[in-house]
Amino acid sequence: MQRYLLVGWASLLLASAACTPWHAEEYDARLESAEDNAATARLRADQVCYRIDLVEQTANEALRRATQAQEQVQQLLQQARRK
Repeated sequence: MQRYLLVGWASLLLASAACTPWHAEEYDARLESAEDNAATARLRADQVCYRIDLVEQTANEALRRATQAQEQVQQLLQQARRK
């Protein structure tokens, strides 16, 4: 019985020592740091998405111009064949 009482007191002492204000502040600081890191990651992901959109627009414009140039070349070839 005394053994169970000692184990109970030891458990209670360890449990109360684990929840000190210092630990709570440390956990809060870690949580805040994790939230800041997550916000930074979201911001960087948004920036990457924006840049990808710009690259896609530029690629589409380049494709449109290349298609126009190819059509013009085809027209010039057809005109040259007729002559």
